[in-house]
Amino acid sequence: MIPVLLIGLGRIASLLEKDSFRNHPCTHAGAIFSTWGRKKFFLIGAIDPSEERRNTFCKDWNIPKEACFPDFKSWAESFLFNLNRKDFSFISQERYKNLESNRKNIKFVSQTDWEVPVVDFKNTNFVHSSRKKKDRDLTNRPNYQNSARIQKNVDVSEPKKMETFQEKGLQKQVPITKDYFQNNNEFIKNLFLKNKKSFELTSCLVIIATPSETHYELTKTAIDFGFRRLLVEKPVCHSLPLARKLAKLCKKTKTNLWVNHERRYHPLYIQVRKWIQEKTFGPVRTIRASVLTSARDPGRAILDKTGPLFHDGTHAVDLLIWYLGMPDRVVSVLRSYPHSTVEEQALAFMTYPQGETVFLEAGGMRNYFQFELDIQTENARFLVGNDEVRFWKSKPSRKYKGFKSLTPVSISEKSSAGSNPFLNLYDSIFRYLSGKPSSITGDIEENLQILTLLDTIRRKAEKRILEV
Repeated sequence: MIPVLLIGLGRIASLLEKDSFRNHPCTHAGAIFSTWGRKKFFLIGAIDPSEERRNTFCKDWNIPKEACFPDFKSWAESFLFNLNRKDFSFISQERYKNLESNRKNIKFVSQTDWEVPVVDFKNTNFVHSSRKKKDRDLTNRPNYQNSARIQKNVDVSEPKKMETFQEKGLQKQVPITKDYFQNNNEFIKNLFLKNKKSFELTSCLVIIATPSETHYELTKTAIDFGFRRLLVEKPVCHSLPLARKLAKLCKKTKTNLWVNHERRYHPLYIQVRKWIQEKTFGPVRTIRASVLTSARDPGRAILDKTGPLFHDGTHAVDLLIWYLGMPDRVVSVLRSYPHSTVEEQALAFMTYPQGETVFLEAGGMRNYFQFELDIQTENARFLVGNDEVRFWKSKPSRKYKGFKSLTPVSISEKSSAGSNPFLNLYDSIFRYLSGKPSSITGDIEENLQILTLLDTIRRKAEKRILEV
C-alpha cells in the first residue's frame, strides 16, 4: 500500500464529493477512500490551516481528529516524535543514522519559531487567522531559510499567535508541543503498525491540493523534508520563474512530480489524442478551445490571484500541448477592468509548425461555465467538453451530389481504462509506484511547457481596458 499525506482539504481535495451532479469520486480523498482506493493507499496525515475544514474532513470520512494538522510543521513534529520513539521505521536506515547529526536537513522550525506558520494558504479560506497582510504577493514574501524558518524581515506590525487547538469549553490556548503529540499520536501510530511494513519517506505520495500561489513553497518544503513523490494540483505554480526553480529542484533531488490535469485521464480525451497522433481522420486543421466563465462569479480566479487564463485556461492549454505540442506563433489580447489585478477575458490565436491553427478564449465574462474543444481534422470533427460530446465523419452528402458532408456518428465515453478520471489517475500512480506498466503523464517538464505558453499569452498580449 502507498502511504499518502494530503495537504489542503478544500474543494478538489474533498468537498466536491458533496456535489451530487458529479461523477464520483471527483476528489483526491474520494479516490483514496473509495472501495478500490482503500486497497491501494492509506492516509498518514491531512493538513489544512482551517479548523473548520479539518473538522469537516474528519466528519465526512470518519477520521479521528488526531490525523489532521494545521500546518506542515505540526505534522512533521508528530512524525519526528514517533520516529524518535522508534515505534516504527519511517525512513531509510541511512537517513535515520544521520537524523541527530544532521538534523537541520529535516527542515522544521524550532519551538521559538512557532509564532509564524511555515506556510499560509493564501485565499479567503486558507489565510492564517493572525496574519494582517492578506494580499502580499508571493514574490514579495520573505524568503525561507532551510525551507521552514522565517527570516527577520517578516511583518510584525501585530503579534503573531501560535496555531492552537481550543480546549473544550475554554478559550485557553493549548500549544502544539511534544506533550501534545505524546497524548494524541496513537491514531497515527496504529495506522502504520496496522500496515506492518515499514516504509521510507521516498515511498510516500504527497498530494498538494491548495491555492496555486502556495504550491511552490509547499512543494519545496515537502521535497526538503525528504519526500520524492508528489501530486500537485494545476497549475503547478502561479508563475513561470517559480515553475523553473521547482523543475531544477526536482531534477537535482530526483523527485517525481505530477500535476493533476484530470482530463488527461478521461478515456474520451485519451481517444481523441490517439486519433490526432495517428492521424486517423487526417491531420488537424483547426481547434477552437474555450474555457468560458466569469473571473468574479464565483470569483475563484480572483481569490487565487491568477485570473481565468491561469486558473481555468490551464486545462485547455494542457490539452492543446498534449495534442499538438508548442505553437510557433502566438498573438493575444487581455481585457480587464481599470486597476484590476487579473484579466476578465484572455484571447489567443496560435499557429503550429505542421499547419494547425488554434483559437483560445478563457474567461470571457460569461454567466455560465463551459469547457469545450472543437477539433476539426481533414475528414472529421470532434466536439468534446463538459456539456456534450459529439462526433462527425466526412461522408457522401445526402443533400448535394458529388459533395461530402459531416455526418453525426455515435461515440462511447467508456474504455478498458474506466470512465472515472480520478480513479484512472490514481491507478496510473499506483502502478507506476509499484513498478508496473503505467500510463502516468503530466510531469514537471510537461508543465513547464504549459506555464511557458500561458506566460507567453499573458506577457505578449495587447492590453485592453474595459469600461466600468
